[in-house]
Amino acid sequence: MKILGRAVGAGPGGAAEYMHSPPGTAPPDPRVLFCIHRYPPVFGGGAQFFRLVHDAILREGFQSIVLTGNRGIPGGDQPGVCRLPSPGGGAFPRVNAYSFSLMSLPALLALRRRYDLIHTMGNAHYVYAATLAGRILNRPVIVSSVQNRCDDPGGILQERFGRVKNAVFSRAAAYVCCSGLQMEAYRKAGYPMEKVRFIPNGSDPARFFPCAGPEEKAGLRERLGLPRDQFTVVTVGAVSERKGIDLLAEAWIRFLKTGRRGKLLLVGPDSPTDPGGRVDGSFVKSVRVRLQAAGVADSVHFTGRVGNVEEYLRAADVFALMSRGEGFPAAILEAMSSGLPFVIWSLPDYAGYELRDGEQGFLLPPFDVARLSGCLADLEASPSRVEALGRQARLLGSRFTLASSLARHVALYREIAALHPSGRGTPSASIR
Repeated sequence: MKILGRAVGAGPGGAAEYMHSPPGTAPPDPRVLFCIHRYPPVFGGGAQFFRLVHDAILREGFQSIVLTGNRGIPGGDQPGVCRLPSPGGGAFPRVNAYSFSLMSLPALLALRRRYDLIHTMGNAHYVYAATLAGRILNRPVIVSSVQNRCDDPGGILQERFGRVKNAVFSRAAAYVCCSGLQMEAYRKAGYPMEKVRFIPNGSDPARFFPCAGPEEKAGLRERLGLPRDQFTVVTVGAVSERKGIDLLAEAWIRFLKTGRRGKLLLVGPDSPTDPGGRVDGSFVKSVRVRLQAAGVADSVHFTGRVGNVEEYLRAADVFALMSRGEGFPAAILEAMSSGLPFVIWSLPDYAGYELRDGEQGFLLPPFDVARLSGCLADLEASPSRVEALGRQARLLGSRFTLASSLARHVALYREIAALHPSGRGTPSASIR
């Protein structure tokens, strides 16, 4: 798969080769190191996206390695992935995170001959370690922000030692945002906006697409063990408080108490033992107890972590994501590409994707469970409205493709490499 139509492998000379390319020829592509604590098979939307970028640039001809944690995890032995032994596991996530951060700086220094550019993500301590390593080695660092009000400057400055953290964070060569709200946070914090890029998330139309018709959907539901003819709502993500699963469950209870029938699919990790899912067992138990007490537990299907998310999306009628805070989850675009209208809170988190209330789905007043229940009832009563909204959702979703997002990352790597031609140039050079 060619993303930009150019595939030049980085030679053995590494970063120094940028200074010695023959006149008139393109320099070798930079060798990219991805630094992230949780990498697949550990669960996480950002981690999954880094895997897609890593795989894409390898196909493009780049050399790339991943520095991550959780050595010894089942399925974690992958080519080009260097795993550090971060103790603690899922039982002690903070210990796990801190241990990886402590080891990441010496690991980055030890691996210095294997990369020309570092791409990291989030606001964990390893991001600051990667930024410091870039300063020490004169390697440019790109930081992706994925969680609004958390790993952008607005969130960092509100933390303990926020000014110190921001002083380190601001030393990166470039920043990638996945939402308009993050862009605004960088602007308000006084970052030079030529260093900040908005790269929208995207979905893969070869994987996420609607059923060809009602019969195909009915057959898929039967294969998945779902009712063939019931109104079906799906959400995707870990069963957690941040994802608003309790709000969705409460709205679902109200929906069924009006005499409606349907099936709610909770697709994602629902156990604390699932690596990286960050699932609070007591929260999951409280949701299950509430559903049981209301007598509707049989109408809710906890799938756990699955490898066929696209099938559950195709089998559903409506996508609901009631998160209390996000970046911009790819799950919304994947649902839209699957022909599903969305039901989400009207939050500034979703800026930059041209979502329109009443056109591709519904943007509801934040955390208004009664309005959510009423919206689901209206949709259940009008299959033709669901179909019309789904068509518009697919049209909009088709504008945000995974290939486009990956291509913009590839272009950014080449641009940053050109501004740091030897890996020993001026670390603070800005994007032009």
